[in-house]
Amino acid sequence: KATKLQHPALIQYLTSRGIKLSIGNEFCVEVHYSFKAKNYFAIGLKNNSGGYELRNKIYKNNSSPKDVTLIRNQKKNLVICEGMFDLLSIASFHNNLSKKADILVLNSISFIEKVVPKIENYNCVELYLDRDNAGLKASDKLLKHSHKCIDMSPLYSGFNDINEWWVKRKI
Repeated sequence: KATKLQHPALIQYLTSRGIKLSIGNEFCVEVHYSFKAKNYFAIGLKNNSGGYELRNKIYKNNSSPKDVTLIRNQKKNLVICEGMFDLLSIASFHNNLSKKADILVLNSISFIEKVVPKIENYNCVELYLDRDNAGLKASDKLLKHSHKCIDMSPLYSGFNDINEWWVKRKI
């Protein structure tokens, strides 16, 4: 069952990651589900195949099927990031992100190949991928594939990803 984010523990978790509830509710839902006769709840980001990326203070999980999340806003610019909290951090950093760009959340760096053909539909593609080996390799691949791509990771140089940077700069 999915509803707007309202559980105090999830709101506190969002806040601890530097995200306002309004931003969380713009992109995510509160998901309650059962697994092996136990009940759970998490912040959920729905993917293109109907599954969810699930996060709370205790764990990172997902429901099947796993896929990318493409948020279509009918824009000619695209923002690409790796995960849910990267999306929420970018949306916190860029006011009204949904009015400026379509957004593609990989939900796994292994989905990078799926992204390559989608780039052609856009005039500008901003890459907010992690600064670890996998993220840098994926950024390099996309930058070599298309001159439309711009590596935005120097913004959070010295940090693994944009959420880590966002949390630290908010303190």
